[in-house]
This record gives sequence, C-alpha cells and structure tokens, in this order.
Amino acid sequence: QLGTEKELILLKSISSKISNCFYSDPYVVTSLIDAFMKCGDVTSAKALFDRSTKKALSMYGAMMTGLTINGQEEEAIDMFNEIHLDELHRENHGEKQKKLLSEMNTDRFEANIIIYLCLLKALTKLVNSYGLNGMGDEAVKLFHEMPKESIDHLTYICVLNACSHSGLVDVARSIFNNIQTETEIIYTTMIDCLSRAAAFEEAQKLIEQFERDHAPAVSIYTALLSGARNQKNSKLLQEVVDRMQKLFPNMKDSLLAASILLANVYASSGDIGKATDIKIELHKSGGKKQIGVTVTDIDGKLWKFRAHDRSHAESAEIHEQVDRMSKRIIEHGHKYDASWIVRPIEPDETIETLLCGHSERLAMTAHFIHNRKPKRIQMTMNLRICGDCRKS
Repeated sequence: QLGTEKELILLKSISSKISNCFYSDPYVVTSLIDAFMKCGDVTSAKALFDRSTKKALSMYGAMMTGLTINGQEEEAIDMFNEIHLDELHRENHGEKQKKLLSEMNTDRFEANIIIYLCLLKALTKLVNSYGLNGMGDEAVKLFHEMPKESIDHLTYICVLNACSHSGLVDVARSIFNNIQTETEIIYTTMIDCLSRAAAFEEAQKLIEQFERDHAPAVSIYTALLSGARNQKNSKLLQEVVDRMQKLFPNMKDSLLAASILLANVYASSGDIGKATDIKIELHKSGGKKQIGVTVTDIDGKLWKFRAHDRSHAESAEIHEQVDRMSKRIIEHGHKYDASWIVRPIEPDETIETLLCGHSERLAMTAHFIHNRKPKRIQMTMNLRICGDCRKS
C-alpha cells in the first residue's frame, strides 16, 4: 500500500539503510524510484535518479511514469528525449487486435500464452486510447468484448478512466461494483469519475469505504480536489485541503499543489482576500508555484509555450492569429469568463488579452499557422487547462 504518509516514512527509512554498492544495481534503483513516485515524493525520486551513474532504460521508464502521474508531463517529455530512441512506431492495429481476440478461444492461441497475453495488453492500451480521446462508448464496448477471465486491474483502470472523461457515470458505477479486488488506484479513478460529475457526496462516501480497510491515500484526495476545482466549490476544497494537511503533513509537493489550487479557486470566485492569505503563507514556507507550460508536436518538432510567450520566431504571427480567432469566436457568441483569471488585472490588460495569452491557446494557434486544417492537435500541459480555453 503506497501513497500514504506512513509508507513514505518507512520507505525513506529503508532506503537510508541500503548499502551504497546496491545503488549501482538498476533493479534496486528502479524499484526505489517507482516507490517514491507512488508516494508522491518526486524530489527524492529525482535525487535518486541523478545520483545513479549508470542509468538503465527501466529507470527512465519509472521516472517518466512517475513524473506523469505527479503532474509533471513536461519533464517526462524532456526525459524521454534523453533516451535517444531511433524510431517510435505509433501505428494503431486495433482492428487486427480485435480480430485476433475473436479467435482467442481456439486452440490456435491457447497453445501460446505469450501471444495471448500480448494481445490482451494491446487491447487494454486500445481501451485507454479510446478513453483519452473522448471515445468512452467505444472503450466500454471493447471492454465488454474482452474475455472476463483475462481482465486485470489495469484494464479496469483504463475503462473507468474512459467513463470518467466521457461522463458515463452510471456505466462506471456498474463496472466498479462488479470488481472483486478494488485497489487504491481503482478507487481513485472511480472517485475522479464521480467528482467530474459533481457527485461529491457519493465520492466522499466512497473515500470512507476505502479507508475502512486501507490507510488514507493522497491520490484519492487529489481526485476529489480536481472535481471540486472544476465546480469552483471552495467550501469542499477547503475541507479537503485541511484534511490533507492533517493526513499527509510531510507530502510537501502534494500539499503545495492543493494549496495553490485552493487559492486559485478563491481568486476566481472573487474572494481575493483568502487567496492572498494562502499565497502569503506559501511564500513564507518557501513554496513556489510551478510555471504553466504547454507542449505540442508540430511537424515532428516539440514546441513549448508559456503564458504570453513571445520567445518563438513566429510569435508575432501567432499572437496576430490569436486576435483574429478571438474576434471570430466572439462573433459566434463566446463570452470570456473572468472567473478563470486568478490574479489582479493590470491597467494595460483586459479579460480578453489575459485569457488569450494562455499557453494552451498559443500552442493550438501555432498549429493553424503551420497547417490551416490540421488533422489532429494534441497538447500536453503540466497544469490543469483553463476552463475558458476549453470552452472556446
């Protein structure tokens, strides 16, 4: 059971007693990195990785996975680029996989367990891909086509996540209630689904149910926080942050992110006083807000944008295009939502110019500069996307 305050303390105690000679063993280092990341201690995981003189591919994998689940996608991408892989194959063989799945019950596949397991793994990835692209119905359909005896906890996580992103709450409930072994991450995914649908009372009851047999987990409270933030429910956010501070006093990274989230919601709802008080306390404690960055791939090259970024050679053209697009969406009825602005507006700024300068908007516009009708725009952010940017 990782991700709890008790286990993090135990992990640090164990790692401090490991002989230096074992730190050259990639299996030991990979396991420790994975454990620290699951406990939310990114700082210790990074220190361990940097300390290792001989870095194995498994260590990179543990770091990238850990950075991603802890909301540091940009650093995960930077680390991926360090590996220097010659080629990445991203072809979607979903139809072939489903065809092979239909033949799994024949002797042809029962004789080769390796092929069988590889196909199941590929299908789980396909369920996940459907979910990430808002194709929840397709993900659920494929899930129900898979042999029941072959479905594992990862498959459940992927299909529940797909339901979460597509608003299929009733379907998620049905699947969750039929899972025999419900792990922390399965609970987290279900609570995320309920929180996105603003079913906070049910989500909190599920947390109570989990904690009857398990130690409190920071990931579960983070899922509840995200949903409360989307609904701008400052009362619930405050309650959750207060509880996290009592349960996880040593998880500085998670508490910092939660406090910043709370301050932003107070600011967006007009309670500047409370937002300022939280930021002052964070400053006193040495907490530093992470700078928001959006990363996107344009013609095989990674572009990074910060808010109001003018560091690119094409920045002037990008900002001009943003202005043109802004006028168009206003003509179609869009009204900029000032509640997503979490700092005072300067005299030379407007609601429109502030929101139009967000990194995700600049990244999206850069695609239109290079290709008037892009087939796909995929962006990765290290922070949560602005609600106004999503709506527009």
